[in-house]
This record gives sequence, C-alpha cells and structure tokens, in this order.
Amino acid sequence: VIQLVNEGKAEKVDASVIEVYTHFARYYWYAKGNFQEALRHLDEAIRLCEAAAFNTDELKIPIYTNYGYTYGYSGDFDQSSRYFENALTLSIEIYGAESEQAADRYTDMVFPLIQKSEWEKAEIALKKALELNIRIRGAEHISVLKTYNNLGYIYLTKFDNDQAILYINKAMDLIRQ
Repeated sequence: VIQLVNEGKAEKVDASVIEVYTHFARYYWYAKGNFQEALRHLDEAIRLCEAAAFNTDELKIPIYTNYGYTYGYSGDFDQSSRYFENALTLSIEIYGAESEQAADRYTDMVFPLIQKSEWEKAEIALKKALELNIRIRGAEHISVLKTYNNLGYIYLTKFDNDQAILYINKAMDLIRQ
C-alpha cells in the first residue's frame, strides 16, 4: 500500500497507511534518536492526510503529538509546544473539552513547558489534566497518579515544598492502594 501511495496514487490512501508513517516516526525519534528521519515520516503522514479523500483530522492528532515529542527531544521546545497545542486544539474540536483525549493532550503539553521553565503554564495544564482525568477516568486511574507526581515535581522546582509534599503523598497513596 505504501508503494502505491509513493507512486502518487493518493486515492489508495487509507488510515492505516497514515498510521504506518506515524509509527515509523515514533520509532525513529524514540528508539533511534534520529529526529530528521522522524520528521520526514511525519511530514509524509501530513502530506498523505492532505491527499486523502476522507476526513483525516482524527489521524492528525497523533501526528501533531509525535511532532511535539520529536521537536521536544531534539531540543526545539518552542516547536514542540506549538505542535502539542495543535494536537490539543484538534482533540477538543473532535472529542470535546471534557474527553480523555483532551486530558492526554494537556499532559503532553507539559513536557516542553517544563523544559522551558514555564512552571505556571505547566501547572495550569497539569491541573486541567488532573481535573479531567479524575472526572472521566476516576480518582484511582494511573493517569491521576502520574499527574500528582508531575505536580509534585513542579512544586519542588518552584521551592514550594508544602505543595510538593502534598502531591507526592497523593501519588504515594494511590501506589499503596
């Protein structure tokens, strides 16, 4: 199927072809640390989305998310933030502001914000993710534990030890359950 697409037969594009390019990109940035190759695959996935004869907005969310991580791990945190914001915006448009997908995208956004020492923005995003995760997934879900832990980290870096201990203890309480 990929060969048909590469030969310019865009009418043969389906969701699985776009997903293959997205998975290849993740492999290259995550397992190989080859950011240029990852970006090449993500660019191809976006090109295929534009050429497809069906709505690909849902498929663009993981593409934008992978762009965010690729740029983030390569050290370009501004580009990383931009793509995570695109993924969040699209997730809200498709799934709604009160969805698991939106909660996950708020969590993703924190990565470059922490790297840029934008602690307040990271805290806001994590608190929004926490609120959504508790309401949608339940107070004992692993995503809640991770969010408590991340909030604890942010408060530690801000030297707000009381808040840091509060959130780290909440995470520990979930582990103990």
